[in-house]
Formats: sequence, structure tokens, C-alpha cells
Amino acid sequence: MRLFLAVHLSDEIKTNIEQTIETLKTAKADVKWIRKEALHITLKFLGDTDKSRVKGIIPLLSYTAKEVKPFTFITGKPGAFPDMDKPKVLYTGLSSGKTEIISLSKIIDETLVKAAFKREEKPFNPHITLGRCTSVLNLPKLKEALLNTISPEIEQKVEAFYLVKSELIGNTAVYKDLEEFNLSKYSR
Repeated sequence: MRLFLAVHLSDEIKTNIEQTIETLKTAKADVKWIRKEALHITLKFLGDTDKSRVKGIIPLLSYTAKEVKPFTFITGKPGAFPDMDKPKVLYTGLSSGKTEIISLSKIIDETLVKAAFKREEKPFNPHITLGRCTSVLNLPKLKEALLNTISPEIEQKVEAFYLVKSELIGNTAVYKDLEEFNLSKYSR
């Protein structure tokens, strides 16, 4: 099974991002856009994982979740990785709550290293993926649209993260929650 850990987004954030995507589509760039129902913040990508390993990590992640206090984040401006001139991934960033999400990701990473998963090598940069560029068509117009798009900042409280299964059906990734991990309200 192809798995990842994620923070789900509120309907308000998803609707706002859907509107941002519609604005960016006017640049007519070659982008494979993310569907509204698939928007999330990835905390850690596990990749292809044997079913037997999943049973072993659920108790570890449950314990880890109880060690983290709920927190809030606020969505930010759209941007691009690696940069605006050569975009590969289009995203919405966070204007607040980045430190808390990075901390949660690190704690999850450390927990899963104990279960023989590979440690993340790259620094974690929390974001919401909007789409992936598939060619250089109309990139100047896309850059202009990214720079001129104003997205309202929306706050969301994070009280849980999820173990999600990703299954490719045709050309579409379909996500299914396998487990919910509630953050403790009484964390030390």
C-alpha cells in the first residue's frame, strides 16, 4: 500500500484554494491540478508499505499524537518550488503555525525511524500542493498569476493527523483514511 501521514483541511480552506486554482488556471499553463477533495498537508510520505508494518506503526503513532498539543495554522500566499521562474510544484504556504507543523513532522519522523522507516533527509517545508507543472508552456503568465493572486488567510485548528492510503485509479489518486491520530489536549 502507498501511504502518507497528513493533516486534513477544513472545507473553508479547500473552497478558498479551489478558487485560487481557478484563478491560476487563467494562465493556461500545463499544470496537473490537485482536486479539491485531495488537498491536504503531507507530514511524511511512507511510500509502498507492507500491510504487516502498518499494524506495528499505529500504536507508535497513537502514542506520539498524545505527546503533541493541538495547534492552529493560517494559510498564506501561493508560491512555487523550487522557485517562481522554474516552477515544478505550485503551493499555498502557511503564514502562521509553520513551526508547530514542522515540529509535528519531526516527531512523527523520529517515531517512524524507530520502526525502521527512512529518516527524512530534506528539511520539511509545510505547504498545500495546488498542482504540478508538466511543461514550460505559459510559465511567464503563470508566474504573473501567482504573484498577483491574493488569497485570504484562513485559520484552522489541528487536533489530529491521519494515516492515508493513496490508490491510483486511472490517472487519479484516490485517498482513503486508514487511521486517525488525535492530538492530546493535556500534553506535557
